[in-house]
Amino acid sequence: MFSLPWPSSATAAVQSLDDTIPVWPPDISAILYGRISNPEWKVPWFDALELATRFRIQPSYAYGTIDPLESMKILTWTYMTLADPDVKRNLKRAENAVLQMVRSGMNEEFIARLPLGIAAPLREAIRTCQLAPPLDWPQEAYKAISRDDVAASANPSPDMMLTNGYRSAKEYLTSSRPRKTIGQITSQAKAASLGESEATSGVELELDEFTNIRFGQDRRLEEIARLLSSSTVSSARSLERPDASEHDQAKDHQMQVCRIAERTLALPYGRAIFTFGSISSISREAFTIPKFEFAVKLHPMNGIVSPDPGKLMPDSVHWGEFHNGVAAALRISSSATSVDSSWIAFNKPSELTPEHAGFLYGLGLTGHLKEMLTWHTFGYLTPKHDLTSIGVLLGLSAANVGNGNQHVTKLLAVHTPALLPTPTVDLNVPLHTQAAGMSGVGLLYMGTKNRRMAEVCLNQMNRKDLVQPDLSNEYREAYTYSAALAFGMVMLGKGTAIPADVALLERLNLLIHGDGKFGSPHASFDINLTSPAASIALGLMYLRTERQDVADMLSIPDTILGLNRVQPSFLLIRTLARSLIMWSDITPTNDWVAGQIPEAIRKGIENKHKLPPGSTVADAWELAYYNIIAGCCFAIGLKFAGTARQEAYKMIIRYHDLYTRTVYSNTPSFDWRIKRSAARDGLNLITVSLSMVMAGTGEITCLRRLRYAYGMYATTMYHPAFKYGIHVSTHQALGLLFLGGGRFTLGTSDAAIACMVTAFFPRTHLISADNKCYLQALRHLWVLAVEPRCLVARDVETKEVVYLPVKITMKEGKAIGTTQLIAPTLIPDLNKLISIRVDTPRYWPFYLDTEKIPRHSDSLMRSQTLYVKRRTAFLSYTEDPRGSRSLFVRSRSSAGEAATLDYPQLTDAKTHPAGDLWEFITSFSNDPLFLSFAEYFCRSDGRTDQEQLLHTYCHAVLFDSILQGKPQTIQSHLTLFRYRTMSPKSRVYERRFSGRAENNYRTPLIRDSTVWGTMHDLDKQLETVRTSPEFMQVLGRYSTGRPGLLDENSASNLAWYLLRNAVPVSTLLIILKELAAEAHAQCLNVTPPAGTSDEKVLELSIKEVLHSTGSRMTTALGAGWSIRSLDEIIEAWKIVA
Repeated sequence: MFSLPWPSSATAAVQSLDDTIPVWPPDISAILYGRISNPEWKVPWFDALELATRFRIQPSYAYGTIDPLESMKILTWTYMTLADPDVKRNLKRAENAVLQMVRSGMNEEFIARLPLGIAAPLREAIRTCQLAPPLDWPQEAYKAISRDDVAASANPSPDMMLTNGYRSAKEYLTSSRPRKTIGQITSQAKAASLGESEATSGVELELDEFTNIRFGQDRRLEEIARLLSSSTVSSARSLERPDASEHDQAKDHQMQVCRIAERTLALPYGRAIFTFGSISSISREAFTIPKFEFAVKLHPMNGIVSPDPGKLMPDSVHWGEFHNGVAAALRISSSATSVDSSWIAFNKPSELTPEHAGFLYGLGLTGHLKEMLTWHTFGYLTPKHDLTSIGVLLGLSAANVGNGNQHVTKLLAVHTPALLPTPTVDLNVPLHTQAAGMSGVGLLYMGTKNRRMAEVCLNQMNRKDLVQPDLSNEYREAYTYSAALAFGMVMLGKGTAIPADVALLERLNLLIHGDGKFGSPHASFDINLTSPAASIALGLMYLRTERQDVADMLSIPDTILGLNRVQPSFLLIRTLARSLIMWSDITPTNDWVAGQIPEAIRKGIENKHKLPPGSTVADAWELAYYNIIAGCCFAIGLKFAGTARQEAYKMIIRYHDLYTRTVYSNTPSFDWRIKRSAARDGLNLITVSLSMVMAGTGEITCLRRLRYAYGMYATTMYHPAFKYGIHVSTHQALGLLFLGGGRFTLGTSDAAIACMVTAFFPRTHLISADNKCYLQALRHLWVLAVEPRCLVARDVETKEVVYLPVKITMKEGKAIGTTQLIAPTLIPDLNKLISIRVDTPRYWPFYLDTEKIPRHSDSLMRSQTLYVKRRTAFLSYTEDPRGSRSLFVRSRSSAGEAATLDYPQLTDAKTHPAGDLWEFITSFSNDPLFLSFAEYFCRSDGRTDQEQLLHTYCHAVLFDSILQGKPQTIQSHLTLFRYRTMSPKSRVYERRFSGRAENNYRTPLIRDSTVWGTMHDLDKQLETVRTSPEFMQVLGRYSTGRPGLLDENSASNLAWYLLRNAVPVSTLLIILKELAAEAHAQCLNVTPPAGTSDEKVLELSIKEVLHSTGSRMTTALGAGWSIRSLDEIIEAWKIVA
């Protein structure tokens, strides 16, 4: 930077130069000190322009209109804020001062340039705010007080949960993973050079830095990945028959392989849930979808057997590939920004495939299909590929859920005749594609209460051409359920008592019971289709409305005659629908469950052993009981989904064990097989309900039960009741338990409940190609119920995930409770969450108020990350689980450091418990200041006594700064040390700022004893100066206004003496000397009370008046003029007289 052209002093006209100042310049440090000591002191601040006007000085404006006293002005206003008499609390004054510093641009660099005494109160104010900063501060204020953790939480665009973000800098430098071998590197390089794509199994989470903290070092995630992998060869024990021929054994092996293939085709259901959102960024290359592996390795022969061509139904394989594509697409996070229409078109195969159809559906579920352009959409729908049409229609509807997009509505209309003006027109669209279109209507208009769409859906529930089953309407049950669920979604929770809703209610009641007439002399619908469908539609329409009169429409028969008229599975749907309506009554207690079962059924179950064997009455009681209990467990699972509520968990797991014992009991009778089938369907639903409550927790007890259910296919290989739906439920439950690798859970909003009811609807598929009873594509709508509620704690400095005890305050209704958890952990619904508090000695305290501070809830919703700042004296819970390696423990509460700071002396640093602090400091802090200071100042390798003393003192400084977490004091301590050992040039500020007045005392940045020890050393040096005759001559000339020319050493000593003793300026001393002489002459030997004849008494009185007057008139408004200095001034007057 070039120097600015000031006029040379040699060219100035010395004869006319007036360098006198109109008034004696004040001591700014004393004025600032006085503002803190006496807040009521009204001394205004005068800017440079006002001073120039007052003293008739014409500014030159050589550098423009810049205020030469701008820095002093900023400092003064900050001190005035710090000493504001209108603010009574010290903490509030400190907060206002910090905000003033931030607004005026006063940063740490500015403070570091200030003298120690001036900077000390400012740093104390910053320190005061560090412990509990206000929640509504700007981000810059948090950074000013070195609370980067709070600043990160106040960031409007926080870091997302990315894979790279979880990996710490330490992991990059010294990786804990084994290094790749030369063979691995060369094989990867060869594959890359040949353009080969890396094989993928579809179960890679690539979140090791997170999962290692989330689930510790156990291998449960690896086990889930192994169970849900469909691209590896399975292993099974062959069912050997010694008397079977080789041909029969081969036939048995083929049958066994085909049964295992059914399980393999169901694996994508669980894998989609397990790996949900695990890929945060994608490359511009083609996305790899893992292939199915149907080969099985049979033991003990160790031979690999593949199914013969034609053994697997084409429809089964196609639907399995569809779900496989969905699972692959759901791995892509909804926050990934690289998924656009061109990338989707780039991945389009030359011929439409089921895999790509599922891939499109998965992209729609995560919202990415919203980016697909219109002409690309027509390119998928024009070929009339059924699975692609289903995937695109449902995907577009899911991507635009609840917004009623007109473009998507038109696409649905050309595939759903019900939406056209003439519904009877033949569009040549299969019925299951129409069912997907109806479901798309429900998603697209969810919660809108669109009367037109609701009327269409309700009419399709009793569609006339579906009354009688034939080959053209084999999907009529799936279509009816789709229409009913679509109606429930459109009217979700909007049921009221207005006439329009009452009319809908009457029509639904007709479809449920079939005891009325509508539109024709006879009911033109199949009640076996419409009754369960209308029941669930009614439950969704009046969700959470607490309408007891509506719930009573779904009454459960309590007589044998009434039970025989209703299919037992209908009772499950009615129980579920009643619970949805009476939502607040759902409680995980035995009393509530018992209240859902009619008294006659309860007594029938209790007295069934009194009935003769094979009694149909007992069978009716039991079938009703199994279905009602399953419906109750599903309702509990819906209400407490994602909460891990202990009461709900215990209730459901008890019935899970009960149903498991019932299902796997061996009774050959036919009637028992019917009851076992009902119990099996109920167990499927209860298994899913259990995982819904524990979604994302990875609870080990649930995992053990699910692993048992997963492996039971081997013992029931030839059991005809082991349906494809059992695999689906088991795999969905496994995936839910580890939803998104433990980063997500399920919500309980109205839309989430509707989507969970649809995804886990209690209708079991018989085989993998079965879409007749229920549309398989709807099983993936759980995505719309997922919420990212895994609270992750990250060190703001290292960016690594850490264990952190947190206190969660939440409300349940009117009750407010607090629980203590250890992050990473799942937290309650954000609507129920009140606050999160970090209260552990290892980290700086932090309070996240999600109820009152909108930016806290927004930041938590976007990133689910709580940034924390570790105290430098502690290690993280990962490195030191028991706290036995903290600096407090290592130092064994040694008091030697404080003594070294107060009175530095040569000691043996190695005898200190933490004498080798400079060697292990990297474990406690990554602060470059600490590391550099330890490297260059704290080594015990000094060659001279002075160097060794400096190293010992610096070791004590470093230890104190790390222990108290105050790196800003290192400079101050070194300044004090320089004052001790060198001739000082400035004044040491005596700190008077603490919280003792408010009973909130804390350890200061620099202890009083350290300051007083430094002052003691300074006074000892000053004692030598003030007792020398040469100095007394200089002091005498100064006190009489004739200082003359002084050398640098004499001037420095005089300034030091004057400042330390608060001596008035020379002009005042001259006046005081004249007044004292005049008073002595006038009062000596004068009759009292005007005078006295006692000269000693007179001199003592004059001295008191001089001290009082000099203290009041001095510019050093600190402790006042010292008495000893007054005696020395009087003695100096006599010397120069």
